[in-house]
Order: sequence, then structure tokens, then C-alpha cells
Amino acid sequence: MNTRTLETAFAAAIAAALIAISTVSPHAYASYASWSSAGATVYVNPANGDGLSDSAVVSALQAAMNDWNTQGASPFRFNYGGQVRDTTTGYDGRNVVLFRNENNGGTIAFTYSWWDGSNHLLDSDMIIYDPPYTFFAFDGTCDSSNGYGVYLHDLTTHEFGHMLGLNHSTEPAATMYGGYAACSTTQRSLDPDDIGGIQSLYGRSSASSPPPPSSPTNTAPSVSISSPGNNASFAQGTSISFSGSASDTQDGNLTSGLVWTSNIDGAIGSGASFSRPLSAGTHTITASVTDSGAMSGASSRTVTVVAAAPTVGSGTDPVATGGTGGTGATGGATLSARGYKVKGRQQADLSWSGLDATQTDVYRNNVRVTTTSNGGSYTDAIGSRGSGTYTYRVCEAGTSNCSNIVTVSF
Repeated sequence: MNTRTLETAFAAAIAAALIAISTVSPHAYASYASWSSAGATVYVNPANGDGLSDSAVVSALQAAMNDWNTQGASPFRFNYGGQVRDTTTGYDGRNVVLFRNENNGGTIAFTYSWWDGSNHLLDSDMIIYDPPYTFFAFDGTCDSSNGYGVYLHDLTTHEFGHMLGLNHSTEPAATMYGGYAACSTTQRSLDPDDIGGIQSLYGRSSASSPPPPSSPTNTAPSVSISSPGNNASFAQGTSISFSGSASDTQDGNLTSGLVWTSNIDGAIGSGASFSRPLSAGTHTITASVTDSGAMSGASSRTVTVVAAAPTVGSGTDPVATGGTGGTGATGGATLSARGYKVKGRQQADLSWSGLDATQTDVYRNNVRVTTTSNGGSYTDAIGSRGSGTYTYRVCEAGTSNCSNIVTVSF
């Protein structure tokens, strides 16, 4: 099996030397320290080189933290503290996850921890090494044809195990086993060895009781979204079709119990399929379900709903391939654009001048993709692969005072 390395590094902030890792026999798990309060607050810098939105990165990492919160059956809880812009790690009392633009010799991620002489954790930071790998935040999207594909959810479930005090396990089926196969989704489901590990550090939750000896371990449901496609775009007012399915090893088909939500519109539907329009904006659509053992599973997609561009001028505006030229401005504003690819995914840098409003509407192919502060520049992370042609125009927000149209071709 082609796997890459998952690592953890330990630094003792108070003790004079590294504390030896203790293996608890006869289990395969190993631990090195624990949090004294049975919990840790984690902050995230979502900036990355794969074109993933901040919300997509945060959602994947929250799902990974929730794997330990819900499947570990212990009092320990990870808490999400919000977004930060930290670019370095160190013993500062704040637990941070960030991407680093460097190659670490085949290692996908490292978790650094500091603890005192009583083996109480004080700080733990996670670094995800970006350039050698292509990271994915949405189930069903991982593709290793253009670089080694990694699901952030599964990668960070493993790394959060290090952050709570576990070392690598010698059990190959365990989440804490030291390896990751391309596009694997196995790490998000804790093995009994992982559950034994977290409970050895923090005990068993008072709300849980040991299952009968003959009872199988409950596992989280699996959720799949078939429609809409990830990064799909729709004009405002369009009725969008939503469909998906859910299954569970213990409970069977749970599709009828799916609950669908949008981070903008809230609850939007339930069950296997439905159709409805969404408000303008970039939505994170989540389908989730809970099984009879109170374990939850979820899957997410990003969908953009755009308002139609304002009608400006008359006739056909001239355009220029490659993002230069064009004379269709209505208020003297000038726009230029440059198209390029990051890890095979399309992006376009826009630059403009001559707009006076504090907010600017950015239109791609005559539909608005965002409203941004009028700083004179914007990077459109299109995210598609292969060839494509896109037209761009910028306007003073809410008006028809717009720039020329430019064309970017890939």
C-alpha cells in the first residue's frame, strides 16, 4: 500500500528533557501526556495553497475534532476557538493548526507538543505541509492524478489524536497508526484501540457504559451527497436539486433521516431529495444524520449562488483574450486580469482602478461572484481543472458604473 508519513514531535516546555513515551500493555496504543482539564481549544489558520476556502478548511477540521468528541466516549473535548493568522508555531499557550509552504521529506503533517514535569500538556501545534500534497475538504472529491491526494478530515483526525496526548499505535486498523494511503477515509472512524487510548488518559464519559461483551462497537454513519456538485454555481432564484444518501453498519439505511443545512440560510430540507432556491452568497451545504447510538455522520459541499450582473451600455463590449484590453467601461474604470493555475486548479488575479465606491462587485461570466472592499485587486479561485474561458467585469457595488470586460483563457 502506498502510504505517506504522519508524524508527531514532542518538545518539553518545562521539563529539562523529553519524557519517554509509555505504552500501555496489552493494548497497541501509546501515550505521552494529557491535558489537566480534559479539553483543548484549537485555533485555525486556514490559508492554504490548494484553493480551499476558509470555511471548507474549518469545517473539515471541526469534523476531525468531533470524531474524538463523539466517538471517544470520554470526557475530553476539543473546542474550536476561531480563525487566526499565525504563521509560526511555538510555546505560547495557544493551540494552532496551520499550513506551511514547505516540503518535509514525505511527511504530511507534524504535531508539536509541550508539557510540564507532571506530564500535563501546555501547548500543542499542528503543521500541515502543503506543497507535496493536494488537500481536499469535501467527501467524494479526492483525486491523486495530480499529486498525492489527502482528505483534511482524515489527516487531522490522526493529528488531533497526537494533540490530545496519544502517540502512534502499532494496531494497523487504528486511526493512530502511522501512515496515510492516498485519498483514505478510514482515519475518521476510531478503532477500539483509539477509544481505549483516549479513555486511558481521560477516563470514560459518565454518559457512556461498556457494551455487552457480545455487542459490536458502534460506528458513525456514512453520508454521501450526489447533488449539487461541489463548487457548483447557480443564478439567484434557480431551484437547486439536493440529493444524498446515508447508511450505517448497525442501523442500515438512514437516508430518510438526513438533515440538510446551509451556513447562510440555516435548515433547508430533509430526507433523500428536495429542490429549492438559496439566497445569494457562497454556501457550505451540509447533510447530516444521527444513528440510534447517538453517533453522527455528515458530508458537505460548497455552492455559490450569484445575482445577475447589471445591464450596462449597449451592443457587444469588446474583449481581449488573456485579460488585457476591452473598451466596454461605463464610468472610466479600467480592469486587467491574469489567469494561472495552482496545483492544476484555475485562478485569476484581477486589478482595477477608477471605481470610487467603498465596495466592488466582481462578475465572472456575467454573474456576480463576490462583493469585496474596493482595494483595487481580487483573486478569483475558480478551482476548475483543464481548459476554460471566463469573462470578468467589476462595478461599483449595486450600480451599473462598471469597468471594461476582459477575458481570461486557460
